[in-house]
Amino acid sequence: MEKALLKDRLKEAMILRNLKQVDLVERGNFDKGQLSSWLSGKYKPRQINIDKLAEILNIDEAWLMGYDVPMKRKSDEEKVVGKTQSTELTTKDTRDIKKDLDRIIEQLTSQEYGPAAYDGEELSPEAAELFRDELEIALRRLKLINKEKYNPHKNKK
Repeated sequence: MEKALLKDRLKEAMILRNLKQVDLVERGNFDKGQLSSWLSGKYKPRQINIDKLAEILNIDEAWLMGYDVPMKRKSDEEKVVGKTQSTELTTKDTRDIKKDLDRIIEQLTSQEYGPAAYDGEELSPEAAELFRDELEIALRRLKLINKEKYNPHKNKK
């Protein structure tokens, strides 16, 4: 089965949520031409805009991007690390993600590339832990996207 196009999913979600282009422009602070180009399929939105669209429309980002996942957006409780799409990751994938995550965090904490900071201030231990959690989620999502992109037939169910 072919992956659905983002423009089609975006239109479908807008219809289901009874939202017009002007509503998305206002709520997402998008440029009208920008949104039109996404809806026409001329351009694809950057990930930050996909996330914003999904939040406004209360839909799953992966569904919006055309993946075969439920349309319903997961609640924050369901997004706990380890529950996020982990059923599609192999043991090796999980091991690789942990190894990459540990390497990145080690480089940050050893200040190999300078201190981990935001807006000129070093990250607090709480902020560093939140960063680690979000980075793990991003690495998991990236692993799934890359598996589908580079091995589309191997990873079909």
